[in-house]
Amino acid sequence: MLGYTNETDGIKQASKNDPVIIFDDFTTGSHFADFPFKVKNSAMKLLNLKSDDEDFYFVYYTLKNIKYVPQSHKRNWIFKFSELKVSSPDFEEQVKIGSFFKQLDNLITLHQSKLEKLQGLKKGYLQKMFC
Repeated sequence: MLGYTNETDGIKQASKNDPVIIFDDFTTGSHFADFPFKVKNSAMKLLNLKSDDEDFYFVYYTLKNIKYVPQSHKRNWIFKFSELKVSSPDFEEQVKIGSFFKQLDNLITLHQSKLEKLQGLKKGYLQKMFC
């Protein structure tokens, strides 16, 4: 999910209120998107919730934690993932679980940012010390 395009056609208008899961059909990797983007790969599936009694973040984290390693170059959504049956708690519990993991992700992002700044500071000090 890197890059930039000047194209205006075919942009998926994902947002904070209407996020999607981008699922790679060959690698089975999944990514959360809550921003507009353009998909230029036929192997990607855009997943939304089927109903209002599912929590988006719970579904996303559940999908990311399915232990499956692709054995060949085939369409894994069609042949494997769309057939999986996954038990889930009631909606209220899904919201609690999804919210908990989203908060953890936010905390990890915050600390990664702090770590990168400290590593940059360390690098600068080392350069000054040995120049």
